[in-house]
Amino acid sequence: MTHLRNLISFTLNHSNISSSEKILLPFDFDFKLFLEKQASINSFSTCIDWLEENDEINYRTKKRYLDICWSIYGKSMSFIDDEIINYHKKFIKRYWKIKIENNTLHTLLLKYIENNKDRWSKISFHMKNIRNIVSE
Repeated sequence: MTHLRNLISFTLNHSNISSSEKILLPFDFDFKLFLEKQASINSFSTCIDWLEENDEINYRTKKRYLDICWSIYGKSMSFIDDEIINYHKKFIKRYWKIKIENNTLHTLLLKYIENNKDRWSKISFHMKNIRNIVSE
């Protein structure tokens, strides 16, 4: 998937692989297939479920999973459900120390999707962009 080519190294935090072990990924690595096979993630909602169930994983891994899910599923989202909003709100408060209301976050995320649809395939780090817009 060309829109994820900048995510070359991916740290895996699973029982069979050391958390410090890194894998160099080829340019044609299929992140969607990886999520489906490694964590049974096949939608943004199942990603949020997986992150909630695996809350002990570190910030960077959570951010990478969110970046990948935004890249794969974000552009096609016309509606963002409460589960996605609530998880992002919790993530933003916990890791970025920013308090934001659900309605404000919902509006900002929908606006982010709409404003970036034309260049979605070129964005690799959605969470960095989201942090920038919620920090304003």
